[in-house]
Amino acid sequence: MHIDSRLQHKPSISGLLFGYDTGVISSTLVSLNTSLSARPLTALDKSVITSSTSLLALLVSPFSSVLADRLGRKRVILAADALFALGAALQAASRTVGAMVLGRAVVGMAVGGASFVTPLYIAELAPAGFRGRLVTMNVIFITLGQVVAYVVGWALGEFGEEGTAWRWMVGLGALPAVVQAVVMVVMPETPRWLVMVGRVGEARRVVERVLGKKGGGRDVDATVKGIEIENSLMYFSATIFTMLGFPIPTLTSLVVAVTNFAVTLVALFLIDRVGRRRILLWSIPFMVAGLVLAAYGFSFIKLAPTDSVENSTSPGRGAAVTILVSIMVYVAGYAMGLGNVPWMQSELLAFNVRSLGSGIATATNWGANFVIGLTFLLLMDALTPSWTFVLYAAICAGGYGLIWRFYPETAGLSLEEAASLLEDEHWGVR
Repeated sequence: MHIDSRLQHKPSISGLLFGYDTGVISSTLVSLNTSLSARPLTALDKSVITSSTSLLALLVSPFSSVLADRLGRKRVILAADALFALGAALQAASRTVGAMVLGRAVVGMAVGGASFVTPLYIAELAPAGFRGRLVTMNVIFITLGQVVAYVVGWALGEFGEEGTAWRWMVGLGALPAVVQAVVMVVMPETPRWLVMVGRVGEARRVVERVLGKKGGGRDVDATVKGIEIENSLMYFSATIFTMLGFPIPTLTSLVVAVTNFAVTLVALFLIDRVGRRRILLWSIPFMVAGLVLAAYGFSFIKLAPTDSVENSTSPGRGAAVTILVSIMVYVAGYAMGLGNVPWMQSELLAFNVRSLGSGIATATNWGANFVIGLTFLLLMDALTPSWTFVLYAAICAGGYGLIWRFYPETAGLSLEEAASLLEDEHWGVR
């Protein structure tokens, strides 16, 4: 089956935006020094700067779902592009902690809209047999964006001018936003939204473009008729590796980012073959194991408070390597399952509530991101790193139980067929 080539390339730009923003803050935090408010940043400063993005993403996601229904998926993505560019510019020009928080908040508004509407846009435009892979392509390029951010952060940190290199790190985030806006101008609106607003003829033409000539009129008719019927270690990894005494923490973080990218690439080929449910049940135990191993590794290290000028005790090589490996195991498990499947949540929702439900689900995701971003460094100080990672392991284990009990399989089903699973008293879980 043919798929419009622009649909194949569109997720790469959207994912790069999201991924670059996630990765660049890690490098930025260890490069700021006294550039903001003429003083070293405290743990609370770093937490607020980081979590402000997640907070605004949380607040904007439900609102974006309303706009996506009223204005269309495409226009919300274009608005997010404008906010990405504005937020990058505000961060690059920041002179105070407050100004940096404002820039990160504007980026959070963009993330809140884009992270919800981009997977929805892809899901509503893609044929059922390709939907999982195309949504996963978006996640692959999120991880690629993180790799690019770490490479840029390392290069500017090592060879850029001290005190201004970080401004280039955050400012470059505007570039993919501009590129995506240009690409989106020539992309179609989703046929499902067009049907919802009564533009059936236009929806048919979009389906014809997506399926290509080989799709045939019968497939186009069936598709249109069916329509008518119906995310913390990446923030703080450089800070963690600085605490552990790695000589180039940003470069060490790059190893984690590359692991994330490589395993997400593997997930691209498995997500439609293995299935969403099974891939979650296979991958989460690796996340739990990685977190428990990290807790074990940290038990051999005494760290100074994260905002202290005192140095941590030099960790033994074995303990530091154990923690690095544990984080790589965790990230690999995350990239295989939870890094991908939650962005396919629109599959489970009926068309009349798909946009709103996806917005609420995305807001829940960003709510958790906000809590983690705000409390991670503070928990490291209050509970010790070992108990912080034990707490996260327990949360992952609880999530495994909920997935085993409630999450149905949707691979290979049309959106309308997948949504009907929730009509079953067992929610389609066998």
